[in-house]
Amino acid sequence: MDIVSDRLKLAKDMGADYTVNTLEEDLEEKIGELTGGKGASLVVEATGAEPALEACFKATAYRGRVAILGFYKSPLVPIPPIHIVKKELDVYGSRVYNNRFPLALDLLAKEEVNLKDLITHEFPFDQLEQAMKTALNPEERSLKVIISRL
Repeated sequence: MDIVSDRLKLAKDMGADYTVNTLEEDLEEKIGELTGGKGASLVVEATGAEPALEACFKATAYRGRVAILGFYKSPLVPIPPIHIVKKELDVYGSRVYNNRFPLALDLLAKEEVNLKDLITHEFPFDQLEQAMKTALNPEERSLKVIISRL
């Protein structure tokens, strides 16, 4: 799910079966359609956006799992316990990348994964300030901004 159509198109191009633009469709309703009303058995929230976190709990199936990977602006994010208790959800956090860099580098070196399509902006080191502004500006629609030796 996302609110940016370009990102959803990229997800489809990279192999996603379904995408939902939550500005155009109700996520809980769409997940219900796709799962026969059951909800998703596993939901991963990696954006750090509070509305996305709330949507995850609503879209998760009874006795499902919610993995929280995102970092939020506030250290205290409201999560209504009713979502967890009523559906008997398992909720856990993960840094995902913990001790995974060697594996990731090996997969990239062997060209078993292609991440080049995720790079939306590239800057030389002497334009570091512009690169940071681009990465932090939502209007730029950046996915990955990289600094290189151009």
